[in-house]
Amino acid sequence: MPDAVHTVLDQDGFRPRGTEGSRIDSFSDVVFGFALSVLVISLDVPRTFNELLSMLKGFVPFAFCFWFLMLVWIRHYRFFRRFGLHDPATIRINAALLFVVLFYVYPLKFLFALALGATHGQVFSGPNQDRELMVLFGVGSSRSTASSPC
Repeated sequence: MPDAVHTVLDQDGFRPRGTEGSRIDSFSDVVFGFALSVLVISLDVPRTFNELLSMLKGFVPFAFCFWFLMLVWIRHYRFFRRFGLHDPATIRINAALLFVVLFYVYPLKFLFALALGATHGQVFSGPNQDRELMVLFGVGSSRSTASSPC
């Protein structure tokens, strides 16, 4: 009897390559786990109730970041379960994706905190920094989606 993961993947027409992971899968899982850990570690432990309330304002941006990283991770998981490619080109594309994931952890959290009003004080010190922030995300998202085959 197939397990639940294989049943879900078989519904969309793909037969999984197997249930055993590879070194690429393991390394990628570590990188995604590290990126999520960085999101959590960036939260300081509150020392007062007011600090706790202030920290809770950052929960929603954290939740959005967590959700988006999980979306990328599940697509990554499905790709390697479906195709199981381990050729040099796939390894390079995977490395680029992992680099983008690690690089964009803090900017992603910053963007969600800004969008959801969880930031304090003046955020931008120059007149065009909001535009530069969007360019930064545009460059990263165009790189990661262009190399995402799944």
